[in-house]
Amino acid sequence: MGPGTLRTATLLLLLAGTGIAGNAAESYRRLYGEREKQALASATKEDDAKLAADLLAGAEELSGDAELRILLYEKAYEIGRRGTAGYRTALRALDLLGEAAPERKPGCEMLRIDVLHDLYRYRDGHAKVAAGEELVHERILLARRRIGRKDWATARKLLWDAVVVAGRIESARKEEADILRKAVEQRVRWIGDAKALAEKLKATPSDHETRRELVRMCLVDLNDPAMAAEHLGPGAPKEWAERIPLAAMEIPNLSEPALLTVGEWYASLAADAKDVPRRLMLMRSRDLLTAYVSRHGVEDETRLRAKLGIRDAEQAIFAVDGQLVKRAGSNHWVDLLSVTDPKRDAAKGRWVKDDRGLHSDGGKGSLLWFPVRGSGGYEVQIFFVRHSGDSAPVLVLPCGEHGGALVLGGWGGDKTGLHQIKRRNADSNETTHVEQIVPGRPYRVHVRVDPDGKNVTVKVCLNGTEIISWRGKQEWFVHSRRSPDRWLGVEAHRARIELRSAKVRMIKGDAELVSWE
Repeated sequence: MGPGTLRTATLLLLLAGTGIAGNAAESYRRLYGEREKQALASATKEDDAKLAADLLAGAEELSGDAELRILLYEKAYEIGRRGTAGYRTALRALDLLGEAAPERKPGCEMLRIDVLHDLYRYRDGHAKVAAGEELVHERILLARRRIGRKDWATARKLLWDAVVVAGRIESARKEEADILRKAVEQRVRWIGDAKALAEKLKATPSDHETRRELVRMCLVDLNDPAMAAEHLGPGAPKEWAERIPLAAMEIPNLSEPALLTVGEWYASLAADAKDVPRRLMLMRSRDLLTAYVSRHGVEDETRLRAKLGIRDAEQAIFAVDGQLVKRAGSNHWVDLLSVTDPKRDAAKGRWVKDDRGLHSDGGKGSLLWFPVRGSGGYEVQIFFVRHSGDSAPVLVLPCGEHGGALVLGGWGGDKTGLHQIKRRNADSNETTHVEQIVPGRPYRVHVRVDPDGKNVTVKVCLNGTEIISWRGKQEWFVHSRRSPDRWLGVEAHRARIELRSAKVRMIKGDAELVSWE
């Protein structure tokens, strides 16, 4: 019997002996009360961290007592917070608590930020850079979720704090956080403008021009059809009166004809919008038409029309993204994840993108090409976590007519280097750096590739510390995965990778969005 099985059997025996039914506090006292007293009296915080981890392990065995399981999560968080050694356990406890009690998830998300802030605050050196990057990531992630809940004040505060920390650790995500913060502030101004128009309309209900502008602002600029529906009335176009109430409904509640009608209508709205509002209208059109195709099983003219509409929307979204990428120009970071579509850009293996980042499936040689291309020198900054496997990501790096690769934590997880330099692998050439890439731990990698004639200089920093500085002929910097018509790529070989951020910045010239289809 292994230690895990023994722990489970012991816990179940104790539970049966105490007659646990609903008195979670009393059950906790009997099971862990004495250990908590000992941990409190101990001079070392490691005892607190160990107890917190044991509480989580015990909670995992409690499938039939939700009340006690929630209490153990609460206690694991509380005790784990007593010292930095228990912070990771405290974070895990908050995640599990939010899953077990969904109504408490928003509060758990904010507590996560507090823990990560302290983790960053008490770290130093390269560990501080990684902790800061994780804090920035979580603040941006939570801000986006708060935006979805229309909690503008919290979102703005989270983004402002992200900008400050990103600036201190020289994170490429500073621009992303600042752009998003300004977008929130712009939206708040639009909401103010809409309220002013609503007050004007209330005073003069017959002002049809004001009504049309108010409805348009709510529908397009604010992307809020429910708000637009509130202001429909005399003077609103008949088309709006028919379709805006439908647009305000959830997609599953719409009939088949409504999905097609509103989906095509949003495509027409996008034609008159610009930048972000245009992209949002196109995304609504695509989602509505996709739902129609999924529900309408007959291969007829309307289904083909919807499929063509989906294709047109995706191409138009791609064009909008391309304009935004080109507008960034040199010396500005381009967000690679925001323009990447795994279904379109994955060359091998299964990749999934969600609000936390880009995920590989752990298969052999999973490869994805980012749909951005440039010329000349550039910088790349990624932030990743390896969840399983013995190899971290491989970055495919273009360079003139050639292209090399940076292997991160290969050969058992501790070898990082430029691959196949002078035909020697990254684990045994002049660029080899030995440092374990620990599973579950976040890392930031910054690469600068600077061609100069037939030569190239490549510098690599891991968590803010330079680990590689190499200069040589471009013909020595060659990787077998390099394709002439491709540019930046990421590979994961038998490893589950979570790529939380990926940015590129041109040293000279502009980047452009390209399609590999």
